[in-house]
Amino acid sequence: MRRGAWLLALGLAVADVGAWGDAAGAVPSSTAPRLASLSELTDGLVKSHAGRVLIVNFWATWCAPCVAELPELARFHREYHAKGVEMVGISLDFLDLKKPNEVPATLTRFLEKRPLAYGVLVKNTTDNEALINYYSREWSGAIPATFIYDASGRQVFSRVGEVDFATLRQAVEAVVE
Repeated sequence: MRRGAWLLALGLAVADVGAWGDAAGAVPSSTAPRLASLSELTDGLVKSHAGRVLIVNFWATWCAPCVAELPELARFHREYHAKGVEMVGISLDFLDLKKPNEVPATLTRFLEKRPLAYGVLVKNTTDNEALINYYSREWSGAIPATFIYDASGRQVFSRVGEVDFATLRQAVEAVVE
């Protein structure tokens, strides 16, 4: 069971909501978070952004390092969206077993208080192994994790752990024409 507990971030404290600060200047996402199937989170996502650089960030509201990097991701999106760079957050917040076809209430409340400038999809698949392997066979599934695709859909960057604005800029500038 190499990756069986990939979402169990033992040792991560519950995110301190104060780490985000206020959402002043944040551009609310044009769409509410929605559940997404395995195909929508993998080939479907990358292919739907063909011709544009795509940043995919895996995160969860209960992951303190994930929450800590959100302001940097939002700032980057605001500054690079006009240059053809798209960003999608994939939430790994746990679905409510009583309401498996609904976006988790914890995520909805989080985003109401801290709107993001980019869209958020919610993992709605139990095939964690296929999801992980699509992005990287070396990835354990730990979060936060960020993957960047060039306009042709080729993965050009991956990072497990927090990313900052400068790191994103360096990776994206190498592939933006």
